Amino acid sequence: MTSLGLVRWMLGQLDDEHRANARDALRHTIDQHATAGGVRYDSAAWIVTAANSPAK
Repeated sequence: MTSLGLVRWMLGQLDDEHRANARDALRHTIDQHATAGGVRYDSAAWIVTAANSPAK
């Protein structure tokens, strides 16, 4: 997980102590959301579609 682009970038901004704390916190939240079907978090998303109508 910590080698993924965004996570690696965020952890790379930290000193060694804070990086270790962040990895521990990430591991903890992943463990808290692990199920037999994978890691699942509650989430929501907006799906927006639009069309450009010709001007009148």
